Amino acid sequence: MKPHTPKPLNNGTTVEQVEKAMSRGPSYQEPGDSDFKMTWQLWLAMLSFQLGYMSTLFSTSMTSTIMSEINADIGPSTSYTWMTYAQLFCTVALCPSFGRLSDVYGRRNFLIVGNIIGAIGCVVAATAHEVRTVIIGGAFIGVGNAIQQLALTCVSELVPRRSRFLAIGVLQASAFPASVFGPVIAFSIVKDGSWRGTFWLTFALDLAACALTILFYKPVHQYQQVEGKTEFQRFLGLDWFGNFLFIAGIAILGTGLLTGGKEFPWKSATVISLMIVGGLVLLASLVWERYTKVKESFFPREFFTSIRGSAILIQAVGFFGMAYYSTSTL
Repeated sequence: MKPHTPKPLNNGTTVEQVEKAMSRGPSYQEPGDSDFKMTWQLWLAMLSFQLGYMSTLFSTSMTSTIMSEINADIGPSTSYTWMTYAQLFCTVALCPSFGRLSDVYGRRNFLIVGNIIGAIGCVVAATAHEVRTVIIGGAFIGVGNAIQQLALTCVSELVPRRSRFLAIGVLQASAFPASVFGPVIAFSIVKDGSWRGTFWLTFALDLAACALTILFYKPVHQYQQVEGKTEFQRFLGLDWFGNFLFIAGIAILGTGLLTGGKEFPWKSATVISLMIVGGLVLLASLVWERYTKVKESFFPREFFTSIRGSAILIQAVGFFGMAYYSTSTL
């Protein structure tokens, strides 16, 4: 009788290996459709996501509205626009990194840290006596904002698939007060008090979100575990070079876009070179992510190997870009 030889699949794995992996179950335990019940604890967990998400939008909309008043009070400084740019830079550049790291170390842990970092940035900005201090506070706020974007993923994992559209809609509804009334609230605070009150408002939102996250958001099996590897080994195995290229490309390209027409003319060599170099570095990061042999990449390869995955990504970026710029210019 011939010994049993495992039948290999197309990707080199065997049927026995796949069955063994499936028997261990998923690393994240998704709520089942049949036994799921929306309890008051889950509602409070969702409220924590909403408060943190609202804080990110309030901080950007209010700071961009009153940065001239801040500069007139504790300035003047020619770099006062970076009070807003620092927030946007850190959010855009670091958001993908934190999304991938949260797979390894847990989204709950990152949400708590993000709320704390955002609160620290609010305190730094609210107590500032120089414009550059507000810029530093804005950088902290931007890091916190990047982490708090995980709320979109957390709320999707909080409910079963059939209810995700409703849960995401409830979360996005929290963007309405900040996006629509943020500038009005900021001007009202400045008129009746001080611009510092805008940062104390977002500070309170961050603290409330942090407390509710600690008390009520307790996901089960939230980590994506890899057999035979510790969390530190996975950390070292992440595609840090590709991540560096992405952050560098965003920083260089963003600097050209943000300084063009303000600190330098659009046709100046400085702006043009920054935009060209930044665009090339950003393109190089995407090519690297597509063809790298590193298993722990920061971007899912489906975005580059699947037309559907690429289309979904482009649609999402385009939609949020239109929503942001349309509300920012009103």
